[in-house]
Amino acid sequence: MNASFWDERYMEEGFAYGSEPNEFIASELRKLCPGSILLPAEGEGRNAAYALQLGWKVDAFDMSEAGRDKAFLLVADNAVNLQYDVCEAAAFIQDAVAEYDAIAFCFTHFPGPNRVDEHKSLAALVKPGGMAIMEVFAKEHTEYNAMDPLVGGPKEESMLFDSKEAMEIFTDFEFVVCEEREVHLQEGRYHIGLGKVLRVVAKRT
Repeated sequence: MNASFWDERYMEEGFAYGSEPNEFIASELRKLCPGSILLPAEGEGRNAAYALQLGWKVDAFDMSEAGRDKAFLLVADNAVNLQYDVCEAAAFIQDAVAEYDAIAFCFTHFPGPNRVDEHKSLAALVKPGGMAIMEVFAKEHTEYNAMDPLVGGPKEESMLFDSKEAMEIFTDFEFVVCEEREVHLQEGRYHIGLGKVLRVVAKRT
């Protein structure tokens, strides 16, 4: 899944994963005092738009220009508080200098063998005392995807997550939540149905 794949998906009419935020991400953001937040692989901006409404200053990136363009349409008057870069994770990490009050990974499934290291490097941008939130597809999700492809998510188990990998990513964090669970997704056209996710909430020590 390269930039061309995502550009093609995000150039479709409407919003591929809906315009509403991910329910888990939104519920956790509501518990926090707004500050600065990083949203990796933000796509069409549904979580960015919600965070901006809550008063967060948002930095985001994605490899898709079409996704970024949709995001700025969605955030409208709050665009002044959104910094959205078009790049891959490795490039963002290389140039990153900011420290954030929070980071939220929403179905961020980077390809390649360095995906766990990339997540760890991004999490390291959170300030001490800051929070990390993550909802991603768990490794067992391949079984759900096989039964119902409409639920979406990577079909390759190597791109999916388990709690052991979460421990590797958030080594400098204290876990509040780290659990796998079944969820019924209703997010646009490409996340519809029953799936298996890994959820994490953790505080930087």
